[in-house]
Amino acid sequence: MADATSAGATPLLPGLLDDIVICEILVRLPPKALLRCRAVSRAWRRTTSTRDFLLAHHARQPALLITSGHDYGGRLHDRDLITYDHRARAAGAQLQHVAQLDERDCGLVACCDGLLLISHNINRKDACSSIYNPATRQCAPIPALCDSKVSCNHILGMYRHHPTGEYRILVHGKNKETDYHEEEIYFYDDACYIFALGSVQPLRNIRFPPEIEQLLLHCEAAMTAVMFGGNLHWHIDQNETESNMIVIFDTTTESFRQMHAPVVPVFRNVPAYADLFDMDGVLGMLSCDEAANTIDIWVLRGTMKARSGPSSARLKCRSLRSRHCVDNMTIVGMP
Repeated sequence: MADATSAGATPLLPGLLDDIVICEILVRLPPKALLRCRAVSRAWRRTTSTRDFLLAHHARQPALLITSGHDYGGRLHDRDLITYDHRARAAGAQLQHVAQLDERDCGLVACCDGLLLISHNINRKDACSSIYNPATRQCAPIPALCDSKVSCNHILGMYRHHPTGEYRILVHGKNKETDYHEEEIYFYDDACYIFALGSVQPLRNIRFPPEIEQLLLHCEAAMTAVMFGGNLHWHIDQNETESNMIVIFDTTTESFRQMHAPVVPVFRNVPAYADLFDMDGVLGMLSCDEAANTIDIWVLRGTMKARSGPSSARLKCRSLRSRHCVDNMTIVGMP
């Protein structure tokens, strides 16, 4: 990381080697203090903007839950991004404001290594996306997701591809073309596409097995992925005659597989709400009853071993019961 300052340049702090300033001081600062340091000089801003520094700084930050919600102030439709710090003793210090988006149709759809993926003009033809780093308050649009010949009608997740170090976005979309009336025509050959942040290459079609395609048809647009073991996971609700499934996307091989999910209770012929979560390196699943006052929690024991196929693996789990279900809060992930 010391390469961020060129040889012979003015030291960041007189009397200290740049290695010490960067690796022992700056990288340990909390995000708000880092923002102030970036305003000291161009050299400090340049040093704290490198990829290696940002990764090292994020690795030292605690993993916090991040949530988003609307704040209807008069005619404004602001969307607040808030983190929840369970380590804080005071209740007022547990919720920390990250940012506020002043657009009606925008929202947080994915996060990875401190980077937030934000969608604008959701459910409209001019939908677009941007990437935002709260630690540096830098934001950049992603033109490829706007100008592509693929209609990215559902962003499935964002991940770091470890073989290349690239940050990639997984989308579920369909091809589109423009006719002579300049109207968009959509071809219903649904597929999954991958886009690497910063790349000038078009979206890459990776397709998916037929059984995964059927599961994704049940995937709701608002559903977010859970990153566990370096892979993306989704809990897919199906109809009453089929068991719910967990779809897994291997971020190294960039391929899909599936496994059976625990059976959730049924209330008035309607399955209970269920979703996945990751807590301290453990994959869990929760279901909430119709009255929203009881939660069933399952946790995965041991190492998850899932192979391709509809009945490849089952969750070995135990059920816990907890009272009180918090309503009107959408947990998006850990930034």
